[in-house]
Formats: sequence, C-alpha cells, structure tokens
Amino acid sequence: MEHRSGFVNIIGNPNVGKSTLMNALVGEKLSIVTSKAQTTRHRIMGIVNGEDWQIVYSDTPGILKPSYRLQQNMMNFVDGAIGDADIILYVTDTVETPDKNGEYVEKLQRIACPVIVVVNKIDISTKEKVLGLESWWKEQLPGAEVILASARERFNLDKILDAVVSRLPVCPPWFDKDAFTDKNLRFFASEIIREKILLNYKEEIPYCCEVGIESFKESADRNQMKASTIVICFEEVTADKVLAQKTGFPEGTLLYHIRRIRCLDGKALILDINYFRKDLVPGLTKAIATDSIYEYIENTLGMTITTSRRRMTVERATREDEVFLSLGDYNCLAVISGQTYNADGIQFEYTQSRHQPDYFCFKDTANRKKQI
Repeated sequence: MEHRSGFVNIIGNPNVGKSTLMNALVGEKLSIVTSKAQTTRHRIMGIVNGEDWQIVYSDTPGILKPSYRLQQNMMNFVDGAIGDADIILYVTDTVETPDKNGEYVEKLQRIACPVIVVVNKIDISTKEKVLGLESWWKEQLPGAEVILASARERFNLDKILDAVVSRLPVCPPWFDKDAFTDKNLRFFASEIIREKILLNYKEEIPYCCEVGIESFKESADRNQMKASTIVICFEEVTADKVLAQKTGFPEGTLLYHIRRIRCLDGKALILDINYFRKDLVPGLTKAIATDSIYEYIENTLGMTITTSRRRMTVERATREDEVFLSLGDYNCLAVISGQTYNADGIQFEYTQSRHQPDYFCFKDTANRKKQI
C-alpha cells in the first residue's frame, strides 16, 4: 500500500480563523486564538496521521505589510511557508474583502503546488454572499478547490481533510506516527500564558509581549531563593507488568528509577518519583539528578522535549510523604502524574510529583455558556 505524506501550509490574512481551523483539523489546541491580529507569531506544525497517510499542517502569522522588525520576521515565516509547501491551504472568510492582499493571490496563481481555498465563517454570513465569494475565488484561482466551511462549528472539516489527503504526494511519513507537533512543552506553556494576557488585558500590557518559561531551579534563582534537590533513591529497574501499567512504558523496558525531594529555602515541598528510559536518557547519574535532569537531556544529549500528558489529583499522604515532606497539619497532597515525550513522539519519562499543599497553586479560566 502506498503511503502519502506532505506539508500543508496554512496562510491567510489576520483574524480569518487560521489557528482555529488548524486546531480543529489536528484535534489539539496547538495555536492560541484571540481576536487580535497577529496573535500567531511562530510557524507551528500540527501532525495528523492516518493508516496510509500523514499530514503536517503548518500555521503561520497573518499576512500584512510589516511596520517593524518583528512583523518582518513573521512575514518571512509566511514567505517560507509558500515556498516549501506540498499543498497550500489559503484561508479567507466572509468578513474581509477577497482582494485584500492581491500580491499573495498573484503568488498563488503562479505556484506549482496544489491550492485549496477555505472560505471560513460561513455560519455568520448570508447564502448570497457566500456563493458570491465562492464564484470570485473560483475565477481567481481556477485550478484550486474552493471549500465553504466554518472552523468554529466544525462544518465541512471532513471535506477539507478529503481534499488534502487526495493531493498528498507519495512519500513515507516525515514524523513518527505518534507525534502531533514539532514544538516543545515550554513553547506551548509560554503561548498559553501569552494568550491569557492578550485576552484579559488591553492597553495595560504591551501588545508585543513575549513569555518565557522557567524551571523550578531557574525560578528559585531569579527570586533569590535557595533551591536544592536531595536524591533519596537512584537505581536501574526493569518494567514488570504492574510498573508498565502505571507508567505507560512497555513491559521489559530498562528504566532509571529516581526519587527526589525538592526543597525551597530548606523546606521540603515536593517529592518527585521519576522513571526514565535508559536507552533514551543514557549516562544519567545521581549527580545529574541532584542538579537538573532536563538540562542534561536538552543541553548534553540534545533531545527535544515536545509534550507531556498530565493528570492532577488530590491524594492522602503516604508514610513516605510524611517522612520526607514538610506537611505540617496536612494529611493530603496535590499529585501531578505525567508522561513526557520527545520530538519523535516517544515517551522517555514518567513522573509523579507530590506537592505540599501550602505551596501548590493551580489556575485556570472556564467560561460557561447557558443552554437555551
């Protein structure tokens, strides 16, 4: 059976719904979404896999005439996306004038790769206007397929998928079949924070804000607090059936088993229980575990850490928790369990972090829509 794979680059003007569309097509929130133009600053890849195909979607910043260097760099992402695409997904909507960026429409007329035009937001327009836009785009790009869609309502997403898969070149997969993005965990954490800033503030915060993510150790250094780690267990183990079910590693996998107490200004706040695949994190030592395992993984081994699946629970304190943590009068902890993956989509770590309640904080925002 022939395998098809290719890069499908999503371009278009600001606020036409490119990021919403990619999130809907991938099934994961990879690009942050706000009503402000140029929310997307980076080229973000989202990977979708079928049995005999792989689509590598690439979300890009909205097209504009750059006024300063940051905007110029973002437009370089867009130009690069046009040049290296196997398929172009050009997103417009029912709000903007279709000839807003004639320069890019002319580029689409000249390129050799297939072009699919998605007219988004048809759910907020009239039938007459939508059909008029469809005719206009078919006239401008006679070789392109024009699809009327609503990313928000998930209308015609299946039609977009079919159109893309049918145009993919015959090629082996570019990424591991379990991968769904090329970005690491820190990138997504910083983007989510930036999204909340843009949604909740206006003139109070500069629109060109950028977010950096710190580790426990880095945060302590910045706040002039003393962070220390005490390794109470460092051993090699083989995953049996019980451990395999708990961690997600295949039975028989050789693992480093590490238990660490994380202290801040001498107070024991977190008990970390770690399992790392020995073949993917070779050379791990107790000294490295005392300092920073992630610094070793990223800087020494050169591994790219992409994503982590996490689960938060509140659990009763165990005898081990009572012995090693400064619990005071508490008899429970906040527990974060997570599986972490590299750029090839392979799990290399399972960690359970057990947090003293006084120093644990979880923040989120949820909006409820009243059912009518």
